[in-house]
Amino acid sequence: MQTQTLNGKALGQQWLEAVAMKVKQWPRPPRLVIVQVGNNPASNVYVGKKLEAAAAVRITAERVHLREDDGEAALHSLLHGLAHDAATDAIIVQTPLPAGFNVQAALDAVPWRKDVDGLSTESAQRRAQGLPCHLPATPAAVVRLLTETWGHKLANLPVAVIGNGRVVGAPLRELLAQMEAEVIPINRETPHPQQLCQQARIVIAACGVPGLVNEHWLQPGADVIDVGLTPEENDQGKKILRGDVDALRIEGIATRRTPAPGGVGPLTVAQLLANVASVKDLF
Repeated sequence: MQTQTLNGKALGQQWLEAVAMKVKQWPRPPRLVIVQVGNNPASNVYVGKKLEAAAAVRITAERVHLREDDGEAALHSLLHGLAHDAATDAIIVQTPLPAGFNVQAALDAVPWRKDVDGLSTESAQRRAQGLPCHLPATPAAVVRLLTETWGHKLANLPVAVIGNGRVVGAPLRELLAQMEAEVIPINRETPHPQQLCQQARIVIAACGVPGLVNEHWLQPGADVIDVGLTPEENDQGKKILRGDVDALRIEGIATRRTPAPGGVGPLTVAQLLANVASVKDLF
């Protein structure tokens, strides 16, 4: 068996075309503001990709860049202003924030209608109650990939989620559980994680441990989604990004897999902009 590798860029482009059609229904282009604090190199790359994709679908997007030494008060003042600005339809607080910043407090400063990342406490509460809100972009993209592209029916399907982070792991577990999947949670404290993971038909790695998932973690025929991206230096001293899955070692064991980079990343950007395009549907 040859493992099929997803072309995330091509699929993301299809999703973006649907976003562009949605944007055309607006009386004016929706406006997205991305708030970034500090100069994290990975964040610079991610924000750049979001701005580029937004421009392609005619979403008005801009980055507001604060210095790290501007402090939390300046960040919250900015977010308060954007929250009450009628011309701002969507807000993203780019993470990670500098050390010492209260990340959840910053996320909670974004009102749920404008919270297109879906990471505020209010958004989480609304999801739990079945009320309208935005789904977190990466978990929503993963579920779309599983159901729309790979054709899985998630009810009663064993799905391992490795990692329990604020942005991906925790909300993804919640979303899968709401869809009645049999969620197998795995983190650093989980006993016998490999054996547990082998029970899953779908394995989603979002833990930030490069190359963690190999053939010993999988049952034959599993589908594998690699969300992790960790910067490392290769043998030539060049900076590269590595996923949580050892792609070479799962070849011929997994049925399908997403590469990292080039897999979930483009889908996340497309889903995020789909959230922006649907803001007016929540009013």
